[in-house]
Amino acid sequence: MTSQQGKNNNESVWDTQSKCILLEALGKYLPLGVNKHFSILNCTIILAEKLPQKNFSYDQVYKEISEFYNLDELDDDVIDEDEKEVFILPDSYKTLMDEKIKKK
Repeated sequence: MTSQQGKNNNESVWDTQSKCILLEALGKYLPLGVNKHFSILNCTIILAEKLPQKNFSYDQVYKEISEFYNLDELDDDVIDEDEKEVFILPDSYKTLMDEKIKKK
């Protein structure tokens, strides 16, 4: 299959091979709990390593994973609400990771 580019920022379009690699990565790095964002970053890195001709951003991978799983609902099953703190990676960190992935 040929690599197709998305409309935004040269992001790649998901195909069967890309989705299979993502699902395989999810088997190793299930995005649950306090390490959810780091697991998604690891999945993004695996995609970049196995498909260097494609360019998947963190946000694109997060959105695709959300198509398979209701991440908020899964977090509710894993995290005790009384101990839960809101954590969102800063945009600058996401940008740094996207730049690192592009360099590979």
